Amino acid sequence: MVREALATVLTASGVRVLAECGTAEEARVLVARHRPDLVIVDLDGASTLPFVRALRADSDRTRILVLCAIEDPERAAVVLAAGAEGYVPKRASLADLLDAVRTVAQGQMYVPPQMSEDVLRRVTALGRGTNGIASLSGREVALFQLLSRGVSLTESAAQLGVTVSTASTYRARILQKLRLRTTSDLVRRAAAEGLV
Repeated sequence: MVREALATVLTASGVRVLAECGTAEEARVLVARHRPDLVIVDLDGASTLPFVRALRADSDRTRILVLCAIEDPERAAVVLAAGAEGYVPKRASLADLLDAVRTVAQGQMYVPPQMSEDVLRRVTALGRGTNGIASLSGREVALFQLLSRGVSLTESAAQLGVTVSTASTYRARILQKLRLRTTSDLVRRAAAEGLV
């Protein structure tokens, strides 16, 4: 229903909607078929980052605008570092959404003005390379955020709905990808980059 309403609003505002779908897999197929200028992604949760990365790998021409349930500069920075060109909270006004669509479609980055300075600082800290936080999977980012806030591994596993063993594997991957040795190093890294 929300997807259809968004398509209707965009169409009424002069934006040509080529297709709409409900899953990441469908989206990748439709992007390959239609080669759109812009894709609006409404995928909250752990699947967002891997999807943005996959979509970016599939098509460097298609611009990506991510809608998110919350206004979070940290999440916006991670999504942009993963390859999206824009980030809009779902509570944004219609005028702000249309401004974001037009801005991203023209090849420019978009974040809400009230978040721009904070997001820019965080994106710079994250980098777009493979040695930064942008190289982490969605689950790894979620665990990174929990651990960096002082949540224990056991409690983090419970919040993520995984076993402690799986969370431990994620932690090991995070440490390896970020070239860190301990969870304490991880917390210090997050603090140094202004992510906590």
